[in-house]
Amino acid sequence: MYELVSYGRFPHQNGFGRLSNEDKRIIRWALEETGMIAFHDRPIEALSGGQRQRVWIAMALAQETELLLLDEPTTYLDLAHQLEILQLLERLNREQGRTVLMVIHDLNHAARFSHYMIALNQGKVIKKMVRLMRS
Repeated sequence: MYELVSYGRFPHQNGFGRLSNEDKRIIRWALEETGMIAFHDRPIEALSGGQRQRVWIAMALAQETELLLLDEPTTYLDLAHQLEILQLLERLNREQGRTVLMVIHDLNHAARFSHYMIALNQGKVIKKMVRLMRS
């Protein structure tokens, strides 16, 4: 699983494709941020759906982008894991100022975790909504 997260460092690597100490530090940080450091040596197949989703988010964090673009990050997860993923994304936004743009079909989750929502129907915008920030 560590190797998968390391792919997030690919754009930052030199021509030899080796991970620098800085790359390794950032990978470890991404695994810590997503709560996956204890699982770093496990194969991806041995992880639950929620853990796998955290690994994908860790890989995106390892890229060091300001924007996380996610397509249905909670699909096929049970409710507990859905909430874990959405709370993780909310924390990353709040603590790091990282923008999270995601497609999500559960309107309850969207209303709870989004600051701004756009509703589409057959590719056309039908409603834009801004949610007041909680304190």
